[in-house]
Amino acid sequence: MGGKTRDLVTVAGLASMLVVCIGLIVGLGTLLGPASLVAAFEGEGWAPINTGLTNTRVRFLGVSPGYATDQTLFAGTDGGGVFRSTDGGDTWSEVNTGLTNTSVYTLGVSPNYATDHTLFASTFHNSVFRSTDGGDTWNDVSTGLNISSVRSLGISPNYATDHTLFAGTWLSGMFRSTNGGHTWSEVNTGLTNISIRSLVISPEYATDQTLFAGTWGGGIFRSTNGGDTWNEVSTGLNDELPAAPGTYVYTLGVSPDYPTDQTLFAGTSGSIVYRSTNRGDTWSEVNTGLTDVRSLGVSPNYATDQTLFAGTDGGGVFRSTDGGDTWTEVNTGLTNTYVYTLGVSPNYATDRTLFAGTSGGGVFRYHAAIPRPPVPGVSQLGLTAMAALFLATFLRTIRQHRQHGNLHK
Repeated sequence: MGGKTRDLVTVAGLASMLVVCIGLIVGLGTLLGPASLVAAFEGEGWAPINTGLTNTRVRFLGVSPGYATDQTLFAGTDGGGVFRSTDGGDTWSEVNTGLTNTSVYTLGVSPNYATDHTLFASTFHNSVFRSTDGGDTWNDVSTGLNISSVRSLGISPNYATDHTLFAGTWLSGMFRSTNGGHTWSEVNTGLTNISIRSLVISPEYATDQTLFAGTWGGGIFRSTNGGDTWNEVSTGLNDELPAAPGTYVYTLGVSPDYPTDQTLFAGTSGSIVYRSTNRGDTWSEVNTGLTDVRSLGVSPNYATDQTLFAGTDGGGVFRSTDGGDTWTEVNTGLTNTYVYTLGVSPNYATDRTLFAGTSGGGVFRYHAAIPRPPVPGVSQLGLTAMAALFLATFLRTIRQHRQHGNLHK
């Protein structure tokens, strides 16, 4: 009788401990959200997410603006076309019906993707394709694009009403469409270099009509009238001959709070990142700790967290949490360090998620450390550690009782 009572007491105690452990985990998940809870237990680092991705030469990543709910992202590959994931990158499916050129250079996802399911893909050899069903089917929308290749795409934040997008081309300058890609027209007035490698559009384009073009060898140009005219804004970029590395612009990034902070970033040849805090009028180097930069990703919450990421050619990924003043390598788990594209979750402030597309290593997903406590006086790390401690104690107790024969299977 005593043995049975002791067993019942033991089981009751273990059950109570398990309930507390589950309660802590559920509570932590409620406070942080599922993605952040995973990050809390897994720790900071990268993991490959390539199931179904049959081509691992990733040139561009596009993240749905509604990623927090639809978990959708796209990968444009060199020779494999476009792949789509609807589970945060866990699995991928090829979506190439109608895509007659599978060497994809860049992607553009509609800001209104949740309702219009529209995205664009530019390919090598003179083609832009549009999908209005989330990538299931594609149509060529290249009328008026008499060019060699489109190296960059930019979609108006107000696309739902203005239907405007831009295509930066190699050797043919900038093209604009105001009807969702049905037709294009050249808009090169003032562009003294027409090899455009990158472009970004102001978050307030509907009112300020501002966009920037990064060229290959000609620095940076700004338009404040929707592309009708351009002015060079390269003051501060290293243009010293013979190399003039600051004038070869690989990538551009714009602060989500640009109308207020007027902040832009440029990644250029020679491992240089520049920052402007006056709409591009002047630029200054912000390179401490960096190597050869190929891509930039700016936190959607940049106004408060001052966070941005840089993908490099062989050096992996670097992070800055002070607006670019200093950089720290964040490569734990990143087994391929040739990072040519970055995708930041629109919900980064809470899910702490970043994606990296690599040359030959496919796609990696990153969970950043959780920076702040969810409730006054209790750190998230503390709650996580407490839940883990309860769980570990629970499992250890079961193991001990089994070893001593006090708990029967």
